[in-house]
Amino acid sequence: MDREILKIKQKLEKERNEIERILKEIHYENISTDVLSEDEIADIYEKNKESEALENDLVKRITKINRALEKINDGSYGICDSCGKKIEKERIHLDPASIECSTCSNK
Repeated sequence: MDREILKIKQKLEKERNEIERILKEIHYENISTDVLSEDEIADIYEKNKESEALENDLVKRITKINRALEKINDGSYGICDSCGKKIEKERIHLDPASIECSTCSNK
């Protein structure tokens, strides 16, 4: 594995670890069991909706990171999952977890 790919792999693994930490925080947040007012219940409901949206985005991102790491390990990193062409270097530079070329990603 060349040095550039190794740096990308380390960057992706670091991002994945950070996302996993955030996901654990979302799941282990404690809510008081005291009697709550309607406003407090509404606030908790709104916060839960926001947390759920954040969690969905993070799960999508970690799935993409895991796929990129699989591609690094099997030697197919930098090749579009959809069309099989090379992913643009600029695209990989902007997002090392890119698994599709610009053309396929925009479809």
